[in-house]
Amino acid sequence: MTNDGNPAVGRRSVSRRDVVGILVAAAVGIVALLYFYRGFIFSYPHRLQGDGGDGLLTLALSRHWPLFNHPAVGWNQVGSFYPAPNTLGYSDTLLLNGISEFPLKWLGLDWVLWFELVLIATSAIGYAASVAFLRLGPKAPWLITIPAAFVFVFSSGIYVSSTHPQLLT
Repeated sequence: MTNDGNPAVGRRSVSRRDVVGILVAAAVGIVALLYFYRGFIFSYPHRLQGDGGDGLLTLALSRHWPLFNHPAVGWNQVGSFYPAPNTLGYSDTLLLNGISEFPLKWLGLDWVLWFELVLIATSAIGYAASVAFLRLGPKAPWLITIPAAFVFVFSSGIYVSSTHPQLLT
């Protein structure tokens, strides 16, 4: 079947209900991000996501990746388990977060800021992907999609464990 130059052939039109659903899902996601990360957003730079132990350890481990090509730091030497060599596998290394932080580091942003921005972006991507999956895969209605995506990404279990930032990703 040819479309004879008609770009609308084969495309699904977007209904008013879908537009409203997308806007409501986006609003729920934004409110959830603001609520969940309120401690950091409204107190920057004084508060780090997580407690004084795991929060700082996770920040240090994620900071390893943008520095891994430094001559004094090997890619497999995190440094938090000195003197044990090659201890990369002994910890939460946050490789994907570290790779995501490269552009923010090159922009000259504060390293605490880029650590938090990647945590927030990871939650936002997870929420958007959950909404997209539920709408496109099983074609769940909006009344199920939005709460299910919210619970998947911002569940109380994750909120309770938010003192451990490595569990947020």
